[in-house]
Amino acid sequence: DSWVFTGSWNFTVTGLYGSDENMANGILDGNQNHVVEVNSSELAGIYETEFNEMWGTAELMPDLQNANFSSRKTDNTAHEAMIGGKRVEIFFSPGDNAVARMAELIRNEAHLKTYFTIFAWSDQVLVDELKNKWEGSYEDQKGTLTGFDVKGVFDSSFWTQWWSASIEMTGQTAEGSANNPNTRWANPAPVYKDAESRKLHSKTMLVDADTDSDPTVIVGSTNWSANGEDINDENLLIIHDKAITNQFVQEFNARYLQAGGQIAH
Repeated sequence: DSWVFTGSWNFTVTGLYGSDENMANGILDGNQNHVVEVNSSELAGIYETEFNEMWGTAELMPDLQNANFSSRKTDNTAHEAMIGGKRVEIFFSPGDNAVARMAELIRNEAHLKTYFTIFAWSDQVLVDELKNKWEGSYEDQKGTLTGFDVKGVFDSSFWTQWWSASIEMTGQTAEGSANNPNTRWANPAPVYKDAESRKLHSKTMLVDADTDSDPTVIVGSTNWSANGEDINDENLLIIHDKAITNQFVQEFNARYLQAGGQIAH
């Protein structure tokens, strides 16, 4: 009732070691992930409410008749907690509009920069809000650089998928759909496919890191996609804290440099 352990890491051999052979030799070469541990009875209570909704009861044995997953879940948890004097936002999928909150945050609260590492990103509203920050336009192949800084790394397996945000950000032409129009950036952003030995499974977005403009990191299991928002059972934390965001900046820089990006000093 006091700790929450969450993130993008799966409890698997490949998630941590990469292979049985690596595990036998103590080699940590699994998928690139993140985990956060939070000591907060308030947050633990929120996660317990969500768990019990899927368990069907607060009792020891599950209630299969009342257990709800996916679109059957309701928005029944608090979305904000103060932990150690820091504001933390909490969203579960489906039902809580987690990715929509990310888009709102970019639109209204991102002032200087956004960095990210992502497994799968197809949500059009979120990428369009970042486009407007980057070049002052929501329109296809239009815009002038604003000075807002965008950097990112995509998992290589989704790098060339027509629905991926990487297509728009790099100004490529692809066959789109009503939900994913090919709204290309006029000024391609410095985003890269990963160069990890395994999957880039982490889903992290950093907003205004290392500034005085409310440094924030978004973490959790949620992919920024229709599946992540509306189908899969996921969780997402938005942590407003300069020191924690800086820890993720250090990890981001390592992944970005490995992928071929450059960090100004």
